[in-house]
Amino acid sequence: MVSGRNRHATHPVNAMLNYAVLESQVRIAAVAQGLDPTIGYLHARRPGRVALVYDLMEPLRPQADRLVLDLVRSHTFSPTDFILETSRVCRLHPQIARQVAEANVRGEVIQEVTSQFANGWASSCPRCVQRAPIAAVV
Repeated sequence: MVSGRNRHATHPVNAMLNYAVLESQVRIAAVAQGLDPTIGYLHARRPGRVALVYDLMEPLRPQADRLVLDLVRSHTFSPTDFILETSRVCRLHPQIARQVAEANVRGEVIQEVTSQFANGWASSCPRCVQRAPIAAVV
């Protein structure tokens, strides 16, 4: 469950797993903890990549995957729920995309993972914590 984008999935279930919004949820929680989302430990650091977000997603991935798989088991799909492009990439119909996006890992669980990281290992790495407080988004 990556980013609200469908990254070249060729199967409907993979398209749903890719579409989920876990990346956005974790990014918000990491920034709220004052963490620099670009400094990763497990994922390589590259320009424009939020490596720490991907690191923090790893312990949450089984829960996120379970939510999508529960949706797959409980829903009867039709061929119109998916769009197969000529490049063989499978896209989600907006209604199915909305259902997948609503299958979120609970915010408290995400908050727990990010705060444990911020209060634990990241506290020993001053460059990992942003210096200026983050302004609230209104």
